[in-house]
This record gives sequence, structure tokens and C-alpha cells, in this order.
Amino acid sequence: MTSVRGPTWRAYVDLRVHTEATAHQRHALQPPPWRWPAAASTTPSCPDYFRYIHDDLRPWHSGAGITRDAMERARKYAYFRLVVVGGRAYVETYQTAFQMRDVFTQWGILQLMRRYPGRVPDLDIMFACDDPGQVRAAEFATPSDAPPVFRYCKDKSTLDIVFPDWSFWGWPEVGIRPWTPMLAEIERENKRVPWTHREPLAFWKGNPDRYRIRHDMMKCNVSNGKEWNARLFNQDWGKERQNGLKDSSIPKQCLYRYKIYIEGNAWSVSEKYILACNSPVLFVVTPFQDIMSRGLVAGKHYWPIDRNRICESIRFAVDWGNQHAVCVASSSPPRRRQRVLSAAAAAPMAVVGRLLPHCCRRTPPITAAKRPRL
Repeated sequence: MTSVRGPTWRAYVDLRVHTEATAHQRHALQPPPWRWPAAASTTPSCPDYFRYIHDDLRPWHSGAGITRDAMERARKYAYFRLVVVGGRAYVETYQTAFQMRDVFTQWGILQLMRRYPGRVPDLDIMFACDDPGQVRAAEFATPSDAPPVFRYCKDKSTLDIVFPDWSFWGWPEVGIRPWTPMLAEIERENKRVPWTHREPLAFWKGNPDRYRIRHDMMKCNVSNGKEWNARLFNQDWGKERQNGLKDSSIPKQCLYRYKIYIEGNAWSVSEKYILACNSPVLFVVTPFQDIMSRGLVAGKHYWPIDRNRICESIRFAVDWGNQHAVCVASSSPPRRRQRVLSAAAAAPMAVVGRLLPHCCRRTPPITAAKRPRL
């Protein structure tokens, strides 16, 4: 499938019953009528981050709902608009997204529609494919006046609606496979190199350019006789692509006892892959929130690193972990992280399935007369 770009609406894909079927067959193949989900359940089987879906939508739940006017005002933030009408998806592109973020995001929604034909209701969403949240809460005296914009992350000052990032469905430009097979590959590497056999240091590899906090962290490498217990590597994506991404295998980076997570322009896609390595994660405290990090608990899923004293915090954490290696190796945080990650394997489909119906019911459905023209 390819993304549809241009000023006019076009059908992205038709997911309705094949036209070759007879009327009787089409009727027989139709799924049961859609029923709006009941109130949120408190069953413990739901991952913690599911409750934030309701928090993200609270501005409109407590107000007048999502109005057509608010939707139109969201256009200035959006990279594309996606409308589902009668089991058929339409896309209108407003801005060119970096690499193929928009295509893989749309593909994720299409997979949901294929898996549950007829169960995705008519909906209308505006989606932004850049990183930091842009819908500032302070700019709206009445929260429900804010435009509903889907985005990959937010912070406490913004009202963007958080959505699973595109890399859950793959990131071909950097050789990343879809999340489920990638997680399985990482788990195989975890078994191949047990934690006690890994380098007793903290590891990070990424692009520090243009990000001050990452640039500052690079000073934690061994320098001027100082040992900060960190091994930090600059990832030059241009050279890596020329080299066929041979030195960029994520599963092959699970060779250190500790992994560092640090933000970039906003949250970083690397978060879930770092958590998957089954090494204690040294998480540099960040204001940014993505679909999964809001369900993580300091001391349970990661070790928080003070962003104002990064080198000292890393050295202390590594020293403590190595001094208590037996305790760390037998502790439950790795198993807790694995439970989170196992749930995250199903998160894109589950979150999309729960989030979209709650959102679209606030927007008046598009009638046949208002359907986008092909």
C-alpha cells in the first residue's frame, strides 16, 4: 500500500465485503452491529497505561464534546486527516511527514479495520506526525475548545491525544521490524547472553546532534581520567545506511548490564527497545509522555536518572547494581518489564481499538452527502 498525498480526498483502501459476493452472501458475512463500549472496566487485565486514554479525552468529555468547529481548527496542526465511513478509510494529506511516519500510522489503523471488519465505527481524526505536543492548554480558557489532535507524545502543558508511534508497525529507514517480531528477536538475544555475563557498564547509542541533553550526556564517556561507568556511542545514520545498517542491530545491543534511555527532540522511539533488553534501565527523567511510559513506575520498571546530574547519577546506579549483582539478577523488575512489554506487543491494536471509538463518538458522523469525493 502507498500513502495518498494531494489536496483532495481519496480512498485509501476499501475494507468492505468483496463485491463479487451475492447480496445474500454479503448479508451473511456482515459482522454484528457496532455497540459503543461500556464504561471503562477496572479489571486488572488492562495495562496501566489504558487509563490515560480517558485522561487524554477528559477535556471533551467534561465539555461540549468534540465539535465540528474544533475539528476544523485542528487542521493547522495536522499532517493528515483520516476519515472512516462505512468501513472505508479516506486520507487527506496536509503536510509531508518525516520519512514514512504517516504511512505506517495509517497502516496501523488499517490493520485494526482488517482484524475487526465492520466494528470500527465512522470516525474523523486529525493526526500530527511531529514530536513535541503543540496544543497548549493555557491557550484555551475552556478545555473543550481545544482542537483534538492525535500525536505520538505530549507533556503536562499540552492537550494532544497520545497514540502509538509508527515504529510499532515498522521503521524501514533504520531497519526496524514491526514490534512483535522485533520483541521476539530481542528475547532470543536475552537468553543467549544472561545478565550476569554482560558488560558491567551502562550503554547508550544514538544521535546526540541538535539535542542539548544528549550532547551533555556524551560527556559521561571516559575522559580526563574520569570513569562514569558509561559507554556512549554516536550513531551517524548517514554512514550506517551506507554500511547497510550492519552495526545498528537493536537485539545485538543487549550486551551491557544497564541501558540508558534519554529523550531526543521529545520522547524517543528507542524506549521500548531499551526496556526489552532485560537489563535495568537508567531512565533520564523527562517531561514527555508517550503511550507506554505513563504506565511505568520508578523503582519498579526503571531507575530514575537526575537530568541535572546525569554522569553522577549513572555512576552511582551502576556501582550500586554491580555491588548488589546477585540481588539485581534475581529481582523482579526484569520480569515486571517483560509483563509490560508483553502487553505492549498487543498495545497498538488494543489502544487504537479502545481510543478511536471513544473519540469518534464525540464527532457527528459524516452523512452520505458529506462523504469525501474520490
